[in-house]
Amino acid sequence: MLEHALQTAHGIQQAGGDDDLVVAALLHDVGHLIGNAGSYGYVDHATAAARWLGPWLANSVVAPIRLHVDAKRHMVGSTPDYREQLSQASV
Repeated sequence: MLEHALQTAHGIQQAGGDDDLVVAALLHDVGHLIGNAGSYGYVDHATAAARWLGPWLANSVVAPIRLHVDAKRHMVGSTPDYREQLSQASV
């Protein structure tokens, strides 16, 4: 999970994302640590993370965290090859 968080944040930074988006990328899966992760992670991790982080971080950080699962679902529905790039846990 740490490696994934660091890779995601680095990718956003390399793509020119601002500091808030880099922080969101770093923390986007922290919700897995809050709920019952089971074998494939905590299904509601995006919402849990947004609720947990919301009191301390700006909406410009929290909103991308809250929306990243919906964004992934959109990509699966709109980009035919995107699903093949996902891990089994993401699928």
